[in-house]
Amino acid sequence: MKKNLVLITFFSLIILFTQNLSARDNNQAGWKAEVASVIITPEESMWMAGFAARTRPSEGKLHELWAKALVFEDAAGKKAVLITTDLSGIPKSISDNIRNRLEKSFKLSRSQIIFNTSHTHSGPVLQDALHALYPLNEQQKEAIRIYTIKFENQIEALVKKALNSMMPVIIRY
Repeated sequence: MKKNLVLITFFSLIILFTQNLSARDNNQAGWKAEVASVIITPEESMWMAGFAARTRPSEGKLHELWAKALVFEDAAGKKAVLITTDLSGIPKSISDNIRNRLEKSFKLSRSQIIFNTSHTHSGPVLQDALHALYPLNEQQKEAIRIYTIKFENQIEALVKKALNSMMPVIIRY
């Protein structure tokens, strides 16, 4: 989680410090970028992935879980999307679903999309992930299924928000 925070903070600072440059400089650079975030904390009690000592679903929250997107576009219009999440991991089936949706909605190829997770052991179990580790009843399986659908919708909306809000920037190091 600390790694995600450092990465997002770094790129956010680049964007913030370069957005106020003159229009002439921005036009010369040709780069655009934006960041967006959304809370992905489950609204109900769920099993937390990777918490092996746990014998029951969650019992509240200490802080929110987040998904964040960073979108870059170069002068030629080529885009790249970095999506970070406060989850233990994202199963291939879910990342494939999201990538397919982003390709259909925004014409983003798989090579333009990067997923990163903080590998928190306090994030919800997702569909097709770690089910064998928990004594899930049918109600809990259904909650996971519903949460996973909502999560996929949130990620698509998150990327849309970032894509629709891109601003000229100059990338410096």
